Amino acid sequence: MSQSVFHAHYWRDCARLTTQKLCVMGVLMALQIILSRITAINLGNWLRISFGFLPNAIAGYLLGPIGGTLVAWGSDALGTILTGQEINPGLSVTAALGGFFYGLMLHKRPVTIWRTMACLLVVSLVCHFLLNTYFLAMADRKSTRLNSSHVALSRMPSSA
Repeated sequence: MSQSVFHAHYWRDCARLTTQKLCVMGVLMALQIILSRITAINLGNWLRISFGFLPNAIAGYLLGPIGGTLVAWGSDALGTILTGQEINPGLSVTAALGGFFYGLMLHKRPVTIWRTMACLLVVSLVCHFLLNTYFLAMADRKSTRLNSSHVALSRMPSSA
């Protein structure tokens, strides 16, 4: 029987970091960096296709919201440093929030197609489309006067 996220025992269990959990977190962080940074397909400056969400979703499912947040944030920060890019705190917070959503919606819950689709929809809309668009527009405004609606429109899939 699954505990409610509003119950103190749920959060106590999620916050308990064991050696096994730390090892799983390290492996999932390494896998996330490989899938999102090395095997990703870049299409222009704003669009990237990768399977980097899978380790974050697995971390949320196995470790809960706190473990999912730590894996997503840690792999984003470490992957950014390893590729020689500048760390954007807004994008790091967005990555961590995505891991939190995966953990909140998948941990200690039955896996169904509807729950999985709802989780992916929430993370895609809130984190990837809204927050990433906002923080990319904020970073781009330093060099050009780009409106965030232009960035959002450029990230919309085209009907080609």
